[in-house]
This record gives sequence, C-alpha cells and structure tokens, in this order.
Amino acid sequence: MDKHSGTITNHARLHIPDVVNASNADDPFKLFYGKTPSLFYFGRGALWHALKTMELSAADNIIVPAYHCGVEIETIVMTGIQLRYYAIQEDLAIDLNGLASLMDTGTKALLLIHYFGFPQPVEAIRDLCISRDIVLIEDCSHALFSCYQEKPLGTFGDVAIFSQRKTLPLPDGGALMVNNPLLVAPFPSGKPGEFMAIKKAFGMLARTTLHIETRTGLPPPLSNIVAILDRIIAKKAGIRYSAGHEVNLDRCTLAMSRTSTWLMNGTRAEQIIETRRNNYLWLAKSLQSSHCIKIIKEELPDGVCPLFFPIMTVGINRQELQDMLAAAGIDIFIFGKELHESLPTHLFPGATELSRRVVCLPIHQELSLSEMVYITDTVQRIVQELEHADHH
Repeated sequence: MDKHSGTITNHARLHIPDVVNASNADDPFKLFYGKTPSLFYFGRGALWHALKTMELSAADNIIVPAYHCGVEIETIVMTGIQLRYYAIQEDLAIDLNGLASLMDTGTKALLLIHYFGFPQPVEAIRDLCISRDIVLIEDCSHALFSCYQEKPLGTFGDVAIFSQRKTLPLPDGGALMVNNPLLVAPFPSGKPGEFMAIKKAFGMLARTTLHIETRTGLPPPLSNIVAILDRIIAKKAGIRYSAGHEVNLDRCTLAMSRTSTWLMNGTRAEQIIETRRNNYLWLAKSLQSSHCIKIIKEELPDGVCPLFFPIMTVGINRQELQDMLAAAGIDIFIFGKELHESLPTHLFPGATELSRRVVCLPIHQELSLSEMVYITDTVQRIVQELEHADHH
C-alpha cells in the first residue's frame, strides 16, 4: 500500500458487511460481560448518570487522573463536586501510595482510566476504595472487551462507563454498567433523533465504500442526499448531537440510537480482539524505541484488547511526526491533547509531557497485515529521516 491508495484511519470504519451482519440478537455486553448495561448516546452521558446515582454534594471530592481527554473531567465539574488530581507515570501506571494520600472523609469516588485498553492495578485499587468506602468508577472508554486476569475490565468497580464508538464503527454509543447492588442502575430518559444516527451511518458507509475521507469529497448524488437528510433532521429534531469536548446536560440524558444498537449487536467480539491483538503484536515486534520515539507498552498482557499502539515522541516535535505520517496516508490519534483547565499543570509535569508527546498508531480490526507492514515501514523510514536530520 502506498500513500496514494487511501488513508489508514485511526478508527475502524463502517463497511457493508457490518450492516449485513447487524442483528437484533443479544448485545455483545451480555455475551462478553454477562449483563446488559444502560446504553447512552455518549460515554459522557453514562458518566453523568453514574455520578448522579451517588447523590454527591459540593463538599465532597472525587479523585481523578491528571492525564485525561478533558470531557470526562468537564462532566464531573458539571456536578459541582470538587476535584483532586493524581499523577500518571510515563508508562501510564499509577502510584498507589500517592493515590491513598489524597483520600479523606470527603472523598466519595475515584475515577480510574484503563488507558488504551491496558488494565491498571484494578484489584489493588478496588481494595483500597473498599477500605475507605469510596466508589470506584472504571473508565473503560478505551477498554471494550479487555480483561484482567481473565475477568472483564468494567466488572471490578462499583460502576463502569464505556464508549463503544471508539472501538466499533458506530454513529454513537456509550454505556453504564452498575455492579454495586446498593446503587440503582439509571436509564436514559431521552430518545435521540433516529434520523441523525441514520445519516451518520449513511455517511460513514459512503465514505468507506468510495474511499472518501471527508464529507466535502462526496460526489453530487450523495452530497445531495446528505443535504436532504440535514433538512429533515433540522425539521424533525432541531438539534445536532456534537461529539466535541463540550458537555450539554440535555444530551447526557439521551439513549443510544436504535441504529447504533442494531449495528453493535452484530459485533463478533472474538474476531475484534484477535485482530487488534495481532496488529498490536506486529508493531511491538517490528518497532523499537529510538532517539525519536519510545514504545510505551512493549508487552501485550493476556486478555488485553488494545485500542491503539501508543508511543512517545522523544527529542522531536510531535506535530512534525504527525504531519509526516499524514502525508504518507496514516491517520494517528492524539489522546489528552487538551488537558482540562482545572488541572494545575505545574504540579503534574508528567501529565503535561504525556499530553504533548503521546502518539497513538492505529491497530484496529479493519487493518490487514499488509497495512500493518506499511505502517511499520513508514514509521521506521520517518524515524530514520528524523534521526539523520538531527545528527546533521
């Protein structure tokens, strides 16, 4: 594959077989986790409802990671609860002693992110939370279908939130799983505009089929159809459901669309896990840390379904690497590029470095071995070019 044959996207795209295999059968949550969660339009809606079940007050505090995407922190801020940040190390691990030192009688919850599908020491953190009577919220937005010691992530904490659309090619999708019987499982109270989900799915499918990366590249027949759908949606719903970093509480009450639920229920988790793991292992075997990049997770533990292959830039500008990869047709993902404004960055230099340097290479289930070879060859070539330029 060369740079002229299409872009390697950072997330899996919707294909005709995904639509053909869509089903009204049991959802993959029930099959993989043994229970059906409450399904929300976005993961932020799931987190909002998880927090509401705890009946928090402004005098309470929640412990949250300094390295984050921003929207989860903004969702928490909207509840009025106080924030206490904990440090994340370069390898994305947590200092348990530092975590314990932040807890007091006002601490009601702890948010734990399983970055890129890799488990945190969730059993030790769960035991710590139990000993302090603190609710453990597992953020599994990156960790759909990931396990720790043969037990699915999301089943350790009191509650867990998911964002299925990060792993699966869906127009929308978040989920809230409640494991603590003392907490009442909430359900979304609003229904999304189904026209919006259909339009998104249509656009995703059209771009995949025609190898078009943006809506502006749609040919006239399809662009006209999209324009008509836009007018219908505006008339029927009058709103749009943005996936940006803002948190609109009205949107937090929305359920996952029937279109996305139908598509999700055709998911074959085993195939997704196997392909993502194989692609990750290929990159781990083929790439090495150098003067320009550092592999964050060289080992892939059993049971992990990775979302990306995270690396760190060392001694080079991340944007330069991103631009060179984009020119070669490889679309990478940046997590935590904009940390929440409430974070005292001077106290958390490690999180700031992660925010500035982490690059996520694609390893999703759509990618073939030949595409993984292309990613490897391209990264190696670019690193060699950057190293050569640095030496001169």
